[in-house]
Amino acid sequence: MLARTMKPRPRHPHITSIKVPDGTIRTSPNDIAQVFMAFYKTLYNHSPTYGTSNDTQFPKINKFLSNYTLPKLYTKAIEALGAPISQEDINLTISALKRGKAPVPDDFERGYYMKN
Repeated sequence: MLARTMKPRPRHPHITSIKVPDGTIRTSPNDIAQVFMAFYKTLYNHSPTYGTSNDTQFPKINKFLSNYTLPKLYTKAIEALGAPISQEDINLTISALKRGKAPVPDDFERGYYMKN
């Protein structure tokens, strides 16, 4: 435990290599960026011709959703989700954070939020 906390860790870890669909490994930062761009471009296809009318997965999605019972939120929970966030809410959340742990990948720990 102590050794792990003493070990320096990179502030911003980066990807040094990536395996492409054909199985080869790319190490150039430009190649890695291109692989990510191609992956997300395919994943989030925003072409003007894409839509529910030509989506082959649409019937499968409809079937799944018609057979799946989605959880329901009660009115009180819906109102709480839409309520403004108070300073007290922020203070309670910050005080509940674990010491030495960053709640999000920005690496700002509890102490940073306590000071600010």
